[in-house]
Amino acid sequence: MNVQRKHALALISGAAGLTLTPRLARAQSVQTIRMVIVSGETTATAYYAKELGLFAKAGIEPEITDVTNGAVAAAAVAGGSMDIGAGEPTSLIIAHDRGLPFSILAPAALARAGNQSNGFVIAGKTNGVKSGADLTGKIVGLNALGGLPYLSVRAWIDKTGGDSGAVHFLELPFSQMIEAIKSGRIEASEINAAFDPLIGKPDDPVRLIASSYDYVAPRFTSSVWFATTDWIAKNPDLAKRFMSAMRQAAVWANAHPSESAEMLAPHLKQTVAQIEATTRVSYGLDMLPEFIQPVIDLAAKYGSIKTRFAARDLINAVALK
Repeated sequence: MNVQRKHALALISGAAGLTLTPRLARAQSVQTIRMVIVSGETTATAYYAKELGLFAKAGIEPEITDVTNGAVAAAAVAGGSMDIGAGEPTSLIIAHDRGLPFSILAPAALARAGNQSNGFVIAGKTNGVKSGADLTGKIVGLNALGGLPYLSVRAWIDKTGGDSGAVHFLELPFSQMIEAIKSGRIEASEINAAFDPLIGKPDDPVRLIASSYDYVAPRFTSSVWFATTDWIAKNPDLAKRFMSAMRQAAVWANAHPSESAEMLAPHLKQTVAQIEATTRVSYGLDMLPEFIQPVIDLAAKYGSIKTRFAARDLINAVALK
């Protein structure tokens, strides 16, 4: 363990009121939780909780699997191959609309207008795209059709003079978007800093033209931790211990961006300097319905779900404050 890691472990006690120890309570056995996450800083509290000993303290042995988008994570949890998932909330909203029994356990990333770490709209250096008005009839790349990037980009296009109904959306992995823009295959795309660490900087190979998440709401939960209602009902104590560990990790990460950057760097395959140069993710502490409702409303507006419903219907009762 290097000096920075030791420093991070020492700091957490003061930040979150914790005593870090690998020992478990005498009556508490270790239980495995299979976690599936959309890789990136938005779900990095899983990494922090593991490396800081918070899962061990809670009697949890985490098995973490990375996937490409929230729909894949939701499918894995629904199918029973994973216990708890993390990703943006739209997949759960769509699943709920179709009668599938998911429940949100805890917030992950908290999006704040003017201080976004995700939801960036990029365009080519010389293609002239400046706003939604320039994209009507054009092709825009997204990592998943129907998800939060799709909803937020449509909201941005419509609010900046364009017609999102006349835009062609092409599903692409994040890793292919910059090259697709440079080659002219697409005019713009939504991306996050994990795949463009130079975003907005002079050396960035593309141009940052908007933060689409600013057009969802001034503040909302952009990623969440979730499970099926059946898994929660069968594992209520384990679910509570998981939620507690994630909250403690969020408290620590919000207070210690430098130490968390060191932990995060190997997972994102970036340098600490690259991560520290980006706008860092803020993590939510409590699962507030008003921070999910704007996403539900956009999903209804743009046809991802049949009708609007109350956010409380999607949040597990234990998580409601």
